[in-house]
Amino acid sequence: MGLLGQLIVNMSWYNLLKNDGTCYPDAYNWMIENEYNHGDSGAMLAHATVTGTGGGVEGVEYGHAFILINNSFVIDVTTGTGFPKDEYYRVGKVKDVKLYTLDEMLRASLSSGHYGPWH
Repeated sequence: MGLLGQLIVNMSWYNLLKNDGTCYPDAYNWMIENEYNHGDSGAMLAHATVTGTGGGVEGVEYGHAFILINNSFVIDVTTGTGFPKDEYYRVGKVKDVKLYTLDEMLRASLSSGHYGPWH
């Protein structure tokens, strides 16, 4: 059984939904749907600390997950938006970034039992 099969068997939905937001499962599922099912697009899963820009999180630092394509373009799966990396990092004051390949993501989620963060 491959890593994905082990993951499906061993992870419970209770453990996967440990965070209030949906960015971690959203970004994880994007990687499964796009990298696992359709091949190498140069995508990496990113876990980072960002600073909120509006609403109830303006000025608040929090953990966030998004997709980085070819180290130059960000897809924020939760909001459905895309930005050049430099702009996204500047506006969101992105820091403490940890990038994961598909294989690293599968191994981290299998060993931890959740979508992240893992660092």
